Amino acid sequence: MKAPFSAYLNGIAPAVKSLVSALKRSYDYVSVLSTDSVGFRLAIS
Repeated sequence: MKAPFSAYLNGIAPAVKSLVSALKRSYDYVSVLSTDSVGFRLAIS
């Protein structure tokens, strides 16, 4: 099952593809990880 991209990920996809294309000219391997999940921080002292 493949989940659909969110509006955020669809919005940044062209810029990410452009970045990967630019980096591939200088590097043999390029990988990008992006998420639209909200994170949280838990600090215990």
